[in-house]
Amino acid sequence: MRRLTFRAYSRRAHPDDPVHLEHKSTRRVYATMIEIAKKHHWEGFLGSVDEKTVWTAHWYVAGDPTDGGKACVPTLKVWQQDLMVLEAELNVDKSLAL
Repeated sequence: MRRLTFRAYSRRAHPDDPVHLEHKSTRRVYATMIEIAKKHHWEGFLGSVDEKTVWTAHWYVAGDPTDGGKACVPTLKVWQQDLMVLEAELNVDKSLAL
């Protein structure tokens, strides 16, 4: 694949060169082989899951954790008669300020 990529790159000024079609078809075959290998590996891993590794499989499937859509309340500033009394950064202070 690498050699063919180099040949196609070196002939980039000649778009009608047959090496470009050969490179494209080889690239597709290579990508398909990678996808098949990933699928077989994943199915083999799932077939070997037991009580100890079930949480690892769950962790892989669940993906990255998010904040669950929580709203981020910015730092609040409490003012009384043109004088700032409190700058609430913690959730406890924000709840008291609200």
